[in-house]
Amino acid sequence: LYRALFDKVPDFSGISLPIVNGISPVRTIFVAQEIVEWTEGRPLEGTYRALARLCFPDYPIEKAKCDLDLDLAAGRNDRSPRKHSYIVSIHDVQESNEDARHDSLVLRRDESRGQTLLEYLLHTASYFIATGGHLDERTWTRCTATHRRVLDKRDRREAIGHWVDGRLSISWIEPEIKRSYLASRLVYLVPRSSTHVRPLEV
Repeated sequence: LYRALFDKVPDFSGISLPIVNGISPVRTIFVAQEIVEWTEGRPLEGTYRALARLCFPDYPIEKAKCDLDLDLAAGRNDRSPRKHSYIVSIHDVQESNEDARHDSLVLRRDESRGQTLLEYLLHTASYFIATGGHLDERTWTRCTATHRRVLDKRDRREAIGHWVDGRLSISWIEPEIKRSYLASRLVYLVPRSSTHVRPLEV
């Protein structure tokens, strides 16, 4: 994944894998702290541009997304590799509404259990490398753990991603908007307070 995106390999030492029970197939994504350095402090924008070179090199980058810089647009990420690397596992289905637990009570209570935009970009790249296909050709993934930078605190728009017209489109949507083609992807983590690997309660 990282060699395809950045032509580099991160340090995988000291990493434990989440345990995911009852979900198949599962894709595990290593979110490397080195991304921050490799992208000169702009992990979202840098990873999106690396993904564009990999998946849609002929599409003008300025027309592929609604923001000139995704890191400036994103006001809050509930997880980030800026301080440490970490791992997430995701139910590896092509369309977000196929996720077995995308509409769970757990996710509605805790929006951070959904993907961040960076995790989604890495998931998109990993899926493409493995299958040659693209996530969300018919649906949109709600990245409920990444919110837009705003002046009005009542504005809680979250990032969404969708494959359309030969490129990955990233935009923002109010969390109150509900549609059958809009769905979150539940992530599974190794709790940082744990000394051993265990599944999060679902």
